[in-house]
Formats: sequence, C-alpha cells, structure tokens
Amino acid sequence: MSQGSPSRPVSIDLLISGGFVLTMDPDNTTVYPGSIAVRGTDIVDLGPSASIDPQYAAQKRIQADGHVIMPGLVNIHGHASN
Repeated sequence: MSQGSPSRPVSIDLLISGGFVLTMDPDNTTVYPGSIAVRGTDIVDLGPSASIDPQYAAQKRIQADGHVIMPGLVNIHGHASN
C-alpha cells in the first residue's frame, strides 16, 4: 500500500509512529514498532515505522512509543435515561 519514497514524500495530515499497531484485520495482524499514515479521515498506509515514516510528510506527527495504536471503540450497547 506504500505510496511515497524517501526522495519524494507524500503529503498527509497525520502520522502516528512507533506504537504497537492493532490492525483488526481477519488475521489480527500486529505491527511493532508500527506507523499509520492518515489523510483526512482515511488511513492511507500502515506498516513498520522504518518503512512507513520516510515515505510521508505529515502536517502533524504523534510519537506513540510505548502505546497501542488501535481503532476507536464504539459503544453499541448504551442505556440512556429519559
């Protein structure tokens, strides 16, 4: 899924790097240290930090060393009082 190269980085909005990436794909793939490249609301790339980070020029970077990078949790069972 790689789109850029070290000589010509691709512009993105956010790069989260260095964390333990949980992909939630059918194989429950994990990547550590891993990075996720985001443009708008879309994940455009993910993989090992050493190969992902040089490919992208991010407006914002989050260093996630020692943290888990995972999809957001959604509450599908909630109780609201009226």
